[in-house]
Amino acid sequence: MLSSILDLFPKEIILEPWTGQNRAGEPTYGEAVTYPAKIERGNRQVQGQGDRAIVPKHKIFLGAAVLVDVRDKITLPLEYGERDSNGNFAAPTPAIVDVQPIFDELEHVCTIIYCG
Repeated sequence: MLSSILDLFPKEIILEPWTGQNRAGEPTYGEAVTYPAKIERGNRQVQGQGDRAIVPKHKIFLGAAVLVDVRDKITLPLEYGERDSNGNFAAPTPAIVDVQPIFDELEHVCTIIYCG
């Protein structure tokens, strides 16, 4: 990606691709990869199950054309977390509720992730 465009993505997020589940039914993930991102408060309703609408807490613009599955694990920067019982911030790992790949006329150019 051009360095001049990277200024539009001042944060970094970590994505771990979902690979399946172990015998106990817990999810398993692949190698963690860091991507440049722009993070905003979510402002788009996403259709949930039945008649329920979900309003995501974060809208994340990835500075890369990445295929993301809603089962993947995402970790946001510390400043988007909450304090633990000791008063320290923990990096949040919110659930991914929707993914929107963005295309131009020729190819996949970036990805938007909505997290709840």
